[in-house]
Amino acid sequence: MLSMLLLQLSIDHTIIPAAPANEDAVAAYAAFTAGSRADRLLSASCTCAERIELHRVVRKDGQVDMIDDFPLALPKRTRVEVKPGSDLHFMLIGTRRAFVSGERVTMTLTFARAGRRDISFRVVPTSASGWTEWRAEP
Repeated sequence: MLSMLLLQLSIDHTIIPAAPANEDAVAAYAAFTAGSRADRLLSASCTCAERIELHRVVRKDGQVDMIDDFPLALPKRTRVEVKPGSDLHFMLIGTRRAFVSGERVTMTLTFARAGRRDISFRVVPTSASGWTEWRAEP
């Protein structure tokens, strides 16, 4: 499997579901695998949104809340998935444009060890199908 390798940190399944221009918030997803050293994802940003939060869905007493959960721990030799249907997703808030299936969107991810990295996210028709059908491109 091809992935982006950054100082013993691989990143794959980088997807954003398609959305019209009038959406205020759009989700994004990715999977991370740290190598022999743990890391932490400290933040994410892009020119396409005012800010990006890492939302963790918390369910308690019949209530559902979302909390901003940066930093994201990336333990060594462990895969961490921020994927559709899980309790984690990136939320692009205050989006500034439409997200069209097939295009690429660059997000800057900042890690404690790996530093700032510009990562290409693929816009897919739906998050569920984009995740299950994901394949790396050269």
